[in-house]
Amino acid sequence: GWLPEGPFELGMTAGASTPNNKIGEALVRVLQIRGLEYVLEDEEASVS
Repeated sequence: GWLPEGPFELGMTAGASTPNNKIGEALVRVLQIRGLEYVLEDEEASVS
């Protein structure tokens, strides 16, 4: 697959109109592809 094995760094960018929850959902999806599970808490869903 496109995601390398082992540790990796992930950079994400989004426009000003992208809702914060969509950024979090994208991160969770990448982790799911790696076989990891992560649940965003409400306070973690906001990005400053």
